[in-house]
Amino acid sequence: MEQKLEIEPSEKLAYWVGVLQSDGCLTTRNYRDRKSQRIVKVEVAPKSLEMVKKFSQLSELIFTRKAKIFKLSSGKFKFSIGASQLIEIFEKLGIDAKDPPKPPFWVLGDYQKFGAYLAGLIDGDGDIRIKRPEYPQCAIRITSGGVQSSLKKAIEGLLKCGVSITHRSGTSMLDGRKIEGEWYDLEFVVSRKTRGLLEKFVLPEMTIEHKIQKLSEFLSNN
Repeated sequence: MEQKLEIEPSEKLAYWVGVLQSDGCLTTRNYRDRKSQRIVKVEVAPKSLEMVKKFSQLSELIFTRKAKIFKLSSGKFKFSIGASQLIEIFEKLGIDAKDPPKPPFWVLGDYQKFGAYLAGLIDGDGDIRIKRPEYPQCAIRITSGGVQSSLKKAIEGLLKCGVSITHRSGTSMLDGRKIEGEWYDLEFVVSRKTRGLLEKFVLPEMTIEHKIQKLSEFLSNN
């Protein structure tokens, strides 16, 4: 019998959840000769390999689930672990793997945990854009398949800034991944109100190098 895991909220778990809710999913794998199994899966383009490596390391550290990262014929990288024994933990800790992202309750009153969670989302389905070259403005955008109402409320509450959600349709590219159909872009800007929190709690937890570089350069130069 598998030993029951006792998982406590942490910055590491918060980042893991952010990745799960952006580039990951919770699905079911069916077998002919044995019981179906719940699976946590992350599949990404090569640009996000470092994020998958971190997700893999955290899966082993937090949940004692170890697995290899596979390169697919498409060039993408895939990582998956069995999660049937983790469902009770997810329910207890309010970890929802559905789209759009919904922050678990234990990150909402903690800047460090929320910063790590937001870093996971940005590494996964986020991008950082510099607008208005003459008077630069840095916008952080998180793309989801549904309206990110819970995330918007959390960012407004903790970062004390304006957040917009825009409905879009058509075809777009996000880190080498084609998005087709309908989606929603949540966006907020780096300002005097938000830069300190982003610099202290979000940036140190991020993994994707080109996103780190763009945000770091803006914070250093403006």
